[in-house]
Amino acid sequence: ISPKLTIFSFIMTILIISTISIFMGYDLLIAILIGTILSGTSSAVVIPLVHNVDIKDKYGLVLKLESALSDVLSIIGTITVLEIIETGIAVPAGIFQSVLQSFSLAIIVVIICGIIWVYLLKKHGYLMKAYMLTIALVIGLYVFVESDFVGGSGPIAALTFGLVLGNSRVLLTMGNSSSNNDIKNKPRPKLEEKTITNVLSNSAKNFYSEISFFVKTFFFVYLGMLIDFSNPWVFLYGAFLTMGIYLVRPIAVKLAFSSDSNIDS
Repeated sequence: ISPKLTIFSFIMTILIISTISIFMGYDLLIAILIGTILSGTSSAVVIPLVHNVDIKDKYGLVLKLESALSDVLSIIGTITVLEIIETGIAVPAGIFQSVLQSFSLAIIVVIICGIIWVYLLKKHGYLMKAYMLTIALVIGLYVFVESDFVGGSGPIAALTFGLVLGNSRVLLTMGNSSSNNDIKNKPRPKLEEKTITNVLSNSAKNFYSEISFFVKTFFFVYLGMLIDFSNPWVFLYGAFLTMGIYLVRPIAVKLAFSSDSNIDS
C-alpha cells in the first residue's frame, strides 16, 4: 500500500500545487518546481509524530515508509525540474542518466567510507565518544561528494552515511560471522563473549538528536525571517496551497487503498 499511496499522493499534490501556483501568476516550470519541493511528506516531521501518537503499528509503518519514499521522490523531482530549467531541454533519458549518476556516485563513495568508519569506531572504542569527529566526517563527505571531482548529491551522501551508521550492527554481525567461519575448527581460549551492538550508543544518538534539533530550529527561524508581512498575497498563497493539499490527500488515500482492496477481492 505504501508505494502506491506515496506515488498517488506525490503526483496529485504536484498537480494541485502547480495549478494553484499557475493561478497565482507563476510560470509553468516554476510552478512544477514548487510542486516537487512541497509534495513530500517530511520524514523529519512524520516519524517523530508517529512515535508520539497512539497509532497502530501497521498504520505507523505505512506513514514512515511513505514519508521516506516521498522525500526521495521530492529530491529526484526537484533535481529533474532544475535540470530542465537550467538546460532548457526536457530529455527524459539524459535527465534520468544525470540523476542516476549523481545518486549512484554519492551512495558508492559514502557506503565505502561509512563501512570503514564503522569498523574504526568498533576497533578504537575511544572514537565512539568523539561525537564531533563523526559530524566533521559527514561534512567532509558532503563537500567531497558535491565537488567537481565526484559530482554527486550531497544530501543523498549524508542520508546514506546515516543509514550505514544506523545499521552498523548488521555490518559488524556479518563481519563477525565470516571471521568465525574461518576459525571455527581452531581451538580458542575461553574468553568473555562480547555482544555485538550498534556503534552508536544511546548517548551518541541523544547528542545527534540535539544537534538535529538545533539545526532545524535555526532553519525555521531563518524561514520566519524571510516572511514579508507587507505582502498579504504570500499568506493567501500559503492558505490556498494548504487547502489544496488537504483536499487531495483523502483522494490519494482512497485510490491507494481501494486499488488494493479490488486486487484482494
